[in-house]
Amino acid sequence: PGISPKQLKFYQEVLTYYQNLARERGNDEPARKRFADAAMRVAMLKRSLGKGKEAIEDYEQAKQEYEALARDFPGQRDYRRLLAECYYHIGWVRG
Repeated sequence: PGISPKQLKFYQEVLTYYQNLARERGNDEPARKRFADAAMRVAMLKRSLGKGKEAIEDYEQAKQEYEALARDFPGQRDYRRLLAECYYHIGWVRG
């Protein structure tokens, strides 16, 4: 089944919010994580809307930032887990 017009409107609003958040890049650790998290959420929303090719681009963006975070902050295991999630989602979308 498809999504209702009301759900689609909500997804589009949330997508716009996270796209705007993803544009706000910073250089400190919390800002970089916010950017990566926002890119991941944008990708998930796009995938939910049937925009797989566009979603992969956002997953790749999140993946690059999580890779950098995992490298720069090796004590933060969460970054490696999130990086693994990116690989999983990219593989799932590509089939």
